[in-house]
Amino acid sequence: MKPRTARPIFTLISLLFLTAASLSAQCNLSLGNDTLLCTPGPLTLVAGNGYNSRVWNTGSTAASINAPTAGIYWCQVTCLTGNLVTNGDFSGGNTGFSSNYIYSTNLNPEGRYWVGPNANTVHPGFQGTAHGGSGNFMVVNGSGTPGSNVWCQTINVVPNTNYNFSTWVTSVVGSSPALLQFNINGSAIGPIFTAPNTTWTWTQFNAVWNSGAATTATICIVNQNTNLGGNDFGLDDITFTSVLTQRDSITISYAPQLNIDLGPDTLICDLAPLTLDAGFPGNTYAWSTGGTNQTETVSGTGTFSVVVTDPNGCTFSDAINVTYSSTPTVNLGPDQVSCYNVPVLLNAGNAGSSFLWNNASTSQTLSASATGQYFVAVTNPAGCVGHDTVNVTLPPPFNVNIGPDLIICDNTPQTLDAGNPGKSYLWNSGATTQTVTITTSGNHSVTVTDAYGCSFADTMNALFATPPTVNLGPDIVKCDGLAANLSAGNPGMSYLWNSGNTSQVLVASTSGLYWVQVTDGNGCTGRDSVNVVISQYPTVTLPPDTVLCEGHTWLIQPVVNGAISYQWQDGNTNLNYMVTTPGTYQLTVTSTWCGTASDQTTATYDFVRTFDLGPDTSVCEGRRIRLNASPNSIAVTWNDGDQNNQKFVDQAGIYWAQTTQYCGTFRDSVEVTLLPLPEIELGPNRTWCPGEAFEISAEGPYIAWIWQDSTTLPFIMVSAPGSIHVTVTDPNGCENDDNLRVERGDCPVGLFVPTAFSPNGDGLNDYFFPVEKDLTVTNVMVFDRWGKLLFEAKSAYDHWDGTFRNNALPEGVYTYVISYVDRELIPGKKAGSVTLIR
Repeated sequence: MKPRTARPIFTLISLLFLTAASLSAQCNLSLGNDTLLCTPGPLTLVAGNGYNSRVWNTGSTAASINAPTAGIYWCQVTCLTGNLVTNGDFSGGNTGFSSNYIYSTNLNPEGRYWVGPNANTVHPGFQGTAHGGSGNFMVVNGSGTPGSNVWCQTINVVPNTNYNFSTWVTSVVGSSPALLQFNINGSAIGPIFTAPNTTWTWTQFNAVWNSGAATTATICIVNQNTNLGGNDFGLDDITFTSVLTQRDSITISYAPQLNIDLGPDTLICDLAPLTLDAGFPGNTYAWSTGGTNQTETVSGTGTFSVVVTDPNGCTFSDAINVTYSSTPTVNLGPDQVSCYNVPVLLNAGNAGSSFLWNNASTSQTLSASATGQYFVAVTNPAGCVGHDTVNVTLPPPFNVNIGPDLIICDNTPQTLDAGNPGKSYLWNSGATTQTVTITTSGNHSVTVTDAYGCSFADTMNALFATPPTVNLGPDIVKCDGLAANLSAGNPGMSYLWNSGNTSQVLVASTSGLYWVQVTDGNGCTGRDSVNVVISQYPTVTLPPDTVLCEGHTWLIQPVVNGAISYQWQDGNTNLNYMVTTPGTYQLTVTSTWCGTASDQTTATYDFVRTFDLGPDTSVCEGRRIRLNASPNSIAVTWNDGDQNNQKFVDQAGIYWAQTTQYCGTFRDSVEVTLLPLPEIELGPNRTWCPGEAFEISAEGPYIAWIWQDSTTLPFIMVSAPGSIHVTVTDPNGCENDDNLRVERGDCPVGLFVPTAFSPNGDGLNDYFFPVEKDLTVTNVMVFDRWGKLLFEAKSAYDHWDGTFRNNALPEGVYTYVISYVDRELIPGKKAGSVTLIR
């Protein structure tokens, strides 16, 4: 490894002729030699303190950093030399610098400065003390002349060198803060700097300047604010220092890591030797057994370790724990068969061991509840595993069902089936077939056995009986509308009629087929039926009287009940009748049992009625008209679904109505045109002053005008405030209106005051005075920025020439207050500022 030394980027020679070696000693940086580490991890790099600035390649500015990975790291530092400005803190008083301003202990007027501890000492309107609260500072009353040097000093410099210039600035008057430009050799450094806008506040200006080919630096502070109001400030702690930068780097690398792995801890259940391999050929090995080779064979229980040393001297290690044990013996017994779905309990033995069955169970015993092969692995406390397998057969249970108990009411032989083909059978009658036929009452049973010897049985009871006899008698006809009584006989049994009734006797009140089912105590049933006719009086209903249209026919379709024959008034025997002429029509119907019935209806004829919505028409925008449909209609429907006879419309379009009458449906339409309202615009609201009168016109293509005062001319004269409203009518008869308000204005509005004047005797703008219109000026006063009254006049005709007590006043901004009264003698005032230009 090659040692590293600090390497400065460049070295500066200061104004005090410091050598390069002495400057380097002041800014000495060393990160140390390049480093190789065996174990990856952060390395602390220290640059130290005492520098003006510091930055690492990581972006950190701390005195030290942690290097977490291999690589090249560098740090760059900056040092500043001593202050090259003479008397920069003004502790020596008014020495060491030059100024275009005048030094004075009385800073009134502008363009003067003073060096001392308290600004209020030299001006009653100034406030502030030196930067830091004690010592001297430079107090300046800014002049109105741009580009004047406030402070200058020339300093010897080294070419092609960076220098840092700074100063602290405060305002001693809060208004119109100073605008300072900092120059070196006539060129600005940094933008114009604005002093604080409050007193007792210090802010710092700071900039870096490179000397280039220059050997001297003339530093000047220039005030660019020409405002005579405010623009008062202080300077303190002016510094000019050279800048030195150094950088050093260090390379960090890590030795290759050897991941030594002897494998996981190992259990050997068969007492065989174990060979361990440390890997990474070509290195040096030291085993805990004393071996020095890459591999080592061990036997017996214990912990074995190895240390591997690489050519760099870095060491790496690993260890393994080896255990020996015997394998447990497992016996689940012979294969087993269990009937009736009874589970088989399997026991793996070896209490105190751990168990894993093929169904994931971990208990010593397992209840085998399904046919299959069962396997268990038994692990003893040392970790050695033994296992066994057994087959368990649980034949599936089968169902034997020869049916429910039976009552055989017709003595028919019954076949019983034990099901389960392929198995063996034994009936209580001694039969061995799958099915048997029974003809006698009693219990019948069977036992069924499968191939594994598993048996299941079932029993049923059979009763052979005679069903009851039922007789409802011959068919019955009742012509008087009375009900017929039907009896099922067989007292004491249960009954079910087709109507759902369950009584022995049923009252039949309607015609139809009636049947009953009688059930005895054994569940045997008998049944009989009878046809009952209940005759009713015949009925006939004809449609109501009807109005027909000329040329139309009408098919009468009667509603008839209980009739077998029909006869109309003209002898026609059809059920339906076609009407072609007006008249009265009668139908007589005859039933089989109960006589006749009749009804009649009348047909009359009507003529066609039409309707008219009238001619096309128009409506003014915002108004509506009424459309009338036929008053004799049965129903009316307009094009928008409205069903009233009258309709009010206010939109353009084609409107139609459809009417339904006895003799047809008719439609008519009318087109409605929407007429626009006349446009009328009186203009914006107006203002009025007393004594004024003006005209408001509503001229346009109109035929009539009505104003709010009921006048009907196209215009109106206004001589007082109020609301103005007009309604106009165009040749179509459409009306529209508009309005505005006339309000009293801000009267008078005729006072003009100039913003500047130049009393230089050239005959142009030599005087300051207001110009009045519709008012009377009663007083004019002019003040300086301190509030001193410089001029006063009692009318607008007295002019100010820019003097005070016959002395010409300097350029600047002066304030005025003008009092006046209007034509109604209401007083008012106007205040502002005017600029005096020389």
